[in-house]
Amino acid sequence: MSLNFIFPGHRVTFLSLTILLASFLVGWPNHATAADQSTATIQVSAFKVQSEAEQEAERLKKHGVDALVRHEAVEGKGMWYRVYAGRFDNERQARETAQRLKADGIINWFWVRTVPVPPAAAATPAATIRTGASALPSRASVPPPATTITPAVATLPAEPRPAPEIGAEAASAGQATVARAAPEPRETRAPLWPGTFQFNSQTTLRAFQRNTEKGEDTTVLPLYQFLQVDYGDAQAGGWSMHGYGWGRLDLNDSAHFEDTTDGELLYGYLAYRRPYSALWADLGRQQILAGVTNQSIDGLQIGAGVGETISAALFGGVTAATDTAGSDGTFGGRMALHPEPHYEVALSYEHTDVESGPDHKAGVDLFFGWREWLTLQGLSSFNLETEGWREHNYSAALRYRAFVLEPVYQVFNYQDYFGGSTESSSLFHFLVDSNEQVTITGADLQWNSATLVGISLRGNHYTYDVRQENADYLAGLVNLNLDSGSQFGAEAGRMDGRTADNAYYLYRVWG
Repeated sequence: MSLNFIFPGHRVTFLSLTILLASFLVGWPNHATAADQSTATIQVSAFKVQSEAEQEAERLKKHGVDALVRHEAVEGKGMWYRVYAGRFDNERQARETAQRLKADGIINWFWVRTVPVPPAAAATPAATIRTGASALPSRASVPPPATTITPAVATLPAEPRPAPEIGAEAASAGQATVARAAPEPRETRAPLWPGTFQFNSQTTLRAFQRNTEKGEDTTVLPLYQFLQVDYGDAQAGGWSMHGYGWGRLDLNDSAHFEDTTDGELLYGYLAYRRPYSALWADLGRQQILAGVTNQSIDGLQIGAGVGETISAALFGGVTAATDTAGSDGTFGGRMALHPEPHYEVALSYEHTDVESGPDHKAGVDLFFGWREWLTLQGLSSFNLETEGWREHNYSAALRYRAFVLEPVYQVFNYQDYFGGSTESSSLFHFLVDSNEQVTITGADLQWNSATLVGISLRGNHYTYDVRQENADYLAGLVNLNLDSGSQFGAEAGRMDGRTADNAYYLYRVWG
């Protein structure tokens, strides 16, 4: 299969390209050995209090599950006690085991991780290993904007992007496996660049029809190539490199994409995680997820924690958006307070220099979790230029065995959300003049079986203040996740409103 991977040269910084190229050149010799020396484990929960984590591990052991507690630093969240279950020869075995445990009600959620095999050394089964390994930021698939404003039009799912495996040491059979220094002095320190290299490639073909300006229907057949490269083990601390991008080729040679880029470097950065601490730093093109900030920049982000109660992150650089004429300087940060194991409250700020003047916003976000069956999270952001609330966006998740109920509450003020912002060139900037406020309430009810099949029912109620209109959306969704990594899904829904814009049927499939 040919690799159609194109980067927009006028938008990619020299630093980002250098990092991505270096990850190929330096990591390639270790490709075979890294694949041969990896296993899998299951993370089943995380706690801020050690006693609660060990209590959970003991509960799993009573069900015949080999469990281990590890004390690890989580980026921007401080130190956490993670509970891991078992060690397996490959991801498929780990996933099948986790699905059985979930179907039996023993666990409520899980995360399958691939890990390098460290030198074997037995430890006390009940011991808690303090590794201080930091979690890699969630940059595998670049998240959509903090809020996608599509109250009257349902959107297609985000472009499929393969999720990378994130390394994490684990243990099996109730025994911890740790790396010990050999007698020779030259082996008493871990190498600067841990010898782990990962290369993921995914090809996606999409097909749809669009109506041209001449009133004719044209078929669009875009072929997408996604490429991800990771070198180094961020979980083990020290230095690592990460790169991810995509390219597109229109097989039907239509003019649908003539005004858009045919490829993009989504991220390409050098990462540092200080072992046994919560200090971390990323340099290069990266996605910033920090409260009110959700954008891609070319720059530096650094974070640290003060004990287990306070954590902070600062960033600075230039925006990496591809739909603007040039890059804009930006900086900001987020400070979080998490004195208790079950909740977190944070303040955030972002300042961006644009042609029309400075754009800055602030906000507060929160997280509350109780065991694995209840989570609550939300964000309220304020536009300091227009002196109005941009959004209130809150959601919850209630889990019971294979069922998940996710209620949502969202309020968007178009004038404050888009007005005076760096998003002035976005597709929805015309909504600023409408002065509309839309409120969305609803819920998703999901059922996930042990056979990797998911079924969901979705219901949302839309209220428009200026238009004085209400609309209801009801839909059913089916998802299929195969062991090979392939994903397929379908949705059928009905929007029931007073006007034509809010009265339609929606059918879509993806894979």
